[in-house]
Order: sequence, then structure tokens, then C-alpha cells
Amino acid sequence: MEKVTYTQQAVVEETDVLVVGGGTAGLASALASARKGVKTTLVENSGNLGGMATIGLVGPFMTCFSSDGKDQIVKGIFDEVVRRMEKKGGAIHPANIPASSPYSSFHQIGHDHVTPFDPNVFKLVAFELCQEAGVRLKLYSRFLGTQVSSAGEASSIREAFIANKSGIQAIRAQRYIDCTGDGDVAAQSGVPMEKGRDLDKKMQPSSLFFRIGNVDSQKLITFVRKSYPVGKDEDGFLEIIKKGRIEMNYSVPHDRIGLYQTTRWDEWLINHTRMLGVDGTNVEDLTRAHMEGQRQVFEALEFMRRFIPGCDNAEVVEVADQVGVRESRRIQGEYVLKVEDVYNCVPFDDCVVAAGFPVDIHDPAGSFGLFEPPRGHHYEIPYRCLLPLKVDNLLVAGRCVSATHEALGAIRVMPFCFGMGEAAGTAAAISIQDGVIPKKVDTKKLQKVLAEQGAFIPRISQ
Repeated sequence: MEKVTYTQQAVVEETDVLVVGGGTAGLASALASARKGVKTTLVENSGNLGGMATIGLVGPFMTCFSSDGKDQIVKGIFDEVVRRMEKKGGAIHPANIPASSPYSSFHQIGHDHVTPFDPNVFKLVAFELCQEAGVRLKLYSRFLGTQVSSAGEASSIREAFIANKSGIQAIRAQRYIDCTGDGDVAAQSGVPMEKGRDLDKKMQPSSLFFRIGNVDSQKLITFVRKSYPVGKDEDGFLEIIKKGRIEMNYSVPHDRIGLYQTTRWDEWLINHTRMLGVDGTNVEDLTRAHMEGQRQVFEALEFMRRFIPGCDNAEVVEVADQVGVRESRRIQGEYVLKVEDVYNCVPFDDCVVAAGFPVDIHDPAGSFGLFEPPRGHHYEIPYRCLLPLKVDNLLVAGRCVSATHEALGAIRVMPFCFGMGEAAGTAAAISIQDGVIPKKVDTKKLQKVLAEQGAFIPRISQ
């Protein structure tokens, strides 16, 4: 393939902390950093904040409670956002959502205390919070790359380059936080990366969420309660899908339907489409996945109209503007979280996020996969998972942190992305104020500050 060189001068702007990616992790990072009094810039490719929760329609927020459903263990900025949305009529607090409810797709295991929310209200709340905190936003701006300087084995980022309607810009910061989901900043800066499972490097399938309206919700709920009683509700319409395969040659390669009631009575969020073999860092794969996802949406609508009571007159209200990628790049960090750490609820001295969601791996080959709860109250995400190897002034938050393929299946959901983002933003600010690189931040101080901000930190929070 022929290559050409394109050169353009970039206007340099300066900030203290640059957050790249405005999803749940990026929003929390930017808010936490700015609230600590350091100049913070947040770069986002789209015109809205919230990432997959808004432009991807991914919802509800999965559980923020302990694995036994008794204690809320993700708080801080996450809980602040939820309560702000709740006041605007755009969310139902997870404390009020039991397992097996329509809001949790009638599932019991791992779906206790989910958070239904209106993505449009989330967009508004995100903007309000950023304005209040003094975060400088750069929307409609795509990250291009970095310029890195090396000193021995360690490197540091000098500038990050973005492109938008104003041209190419360079942003020079003291600390950078990669919240792109795909580890774009880390990969461009020389951080060693991983992809997929050890066996064959295959990654979890992608999905395109969509929302349907004009549903007879009472009829649907009555049917599910009769056909799938509590405790027997994990099949997700498996038998109905088998019937559709025979009677209408139904082709969507997923044998379950996630059907989540939204904050509106007659509207339901659908997690069902399934695109296999997608590398979320490959534009050709993403293009193919989005086109196929759009086709599957309307095939699924026809299927639901024919076979699911209450959906007879359902209509597509909205289709996500972005494919939901469950897994792509992961950094190699100071610590790699392992699935044994999750299952066995291993405590870490540098824990910054506690979590209770099961290991949830959608099989890259298309079958159901794995859904296995931890064996204790909660598991922990250590600060070291946010610290990439080789680049001293970079932190990472969200689903591209340092974890194995299997462990990522548990920690990739959005409440924990909020928590990791808040930890990364707080650590970035502390590192600047204390004059140390992120790796040298006093983790006890970081934990104390996070707890004071309202985050739940095991063995510290009361």
C-alpha cells in the first residue's frame, strides 16, 4: 500500500490535565481533576458526553451494589450523576430496582440494583457538571496521536494532537488520561498492549443497541412472569428464538434477548444484535458491524412483533449512533487484574474501585459464553491497573485498563468506568500538586481523598 506524508502546523494549547474520551470514565476523570483545582481539558470525538451510555444507547447501568445486593459500593461521581438525573425525572436510583424486574430484563443473577436512565437527560447533566467544575470541553475533536520524549526506559508525552473543524491542534499537558475505551492514547505513545483472549486473540462480539416504543408493557410483563417465573428467568426467550429460527428463518446470531424497560412505561431498550469477529480498532470491521447491526435491528423488530406478546405493534424509536464494542485493546500496566482476583475477591492495598458485577463474557464464537458471580461481597480494582508501563505521565481508565480478557468481562461495565475515571482524575491532580509522577502518588492519600469525595473504598469508607 502506497504511503504519503501529510504535514500541517498545529496550534499549541496548554493545560494541566488532558482527558481524551468523554464517556463515563472520561467524564468522571475530568470532573475529579477539575474539582481538585487543576486546569482540565476534555476532548471528545462526538457532540455529546456520556460515550456508550448516550451515543451508544447502552443501558441500564449495571449493578453498583455488592454481589449479594445489600450494599451500594460504587458511589462518588457515579451516584452524583444518577441523583442529578433522578431529580430531572431521567433516572431511577438503583436502590429502588430489585433483581428480576422489567428494568433488569427480568434477570436475577448479576442484575440486582441496575440503573435505568434517559440518555438525553444524561447528556444535559454531563454538560452541567462540566460547566460547574470548569472543565474546558473540546467536542467534535478526534484524537490523532502524541509526541513522546524518552529518557532511558521511561517516556513521557509532550503533546497530544487532535483534529477538528478548526484544523489540527496540539495540546500540551502535565498529565494525560486515556479514556478512549480502545487505549488509543496509550497505543500511540508506545505502551505495550494486549487484545483478546490468550487462546486465539479473539474478542467479545459487538452489538448495536436500539429502543422500541408502543409496547403493551403490561401484556409483555404478564407473559414473562407466567412463562419465566423468578428464579427461572435466565433463558432470555431462548425457546422463542428457536421457534423463530424455524418459522421465519431468524438469523440474528444470539440466542437471548436483553429487553430492559426504560424510564418510559411503553419503551424498552433492546440488547440483542450480535456482530462477530469485530476488532474495535479496525475501521473496516466497525463499518461492517454497524451496517450489519442496522440490518439486524429491523429483523429483530419483525421477530419480536411475531413472537413476543406485547410487542405486536412495537416500533423502533431510536438506534444507537455507535456500535457497542465490549473489548478491544488493553494496556499492560503495573498490575494485570486476573479473573482469579475477581472470583476470589482478592483485597489490594491500593484498591480504588470496589465492584460486584459477575464475570460476563460474550463468547467470540456467538454462543452464550460465561456469566459467573464473584465468591464474596465484592472484588477490587487496584490503582496499578490504571498505570501503563513505559509512559510516566499517562493514566488509563475504562475498559482498556490492565486486565486479562476474562477479568475485563467483569470490570468493563459503566459504574466501574465511572469509578476508575474518578480515581484517575483525582490521582492526576494529586500528582501535579505533589510534584510526583502518577506511579509515585501516595496511594493511601489517594484513597483517603476518594473516600472524602464520596467514593466507597474498602477498609477506609464507613
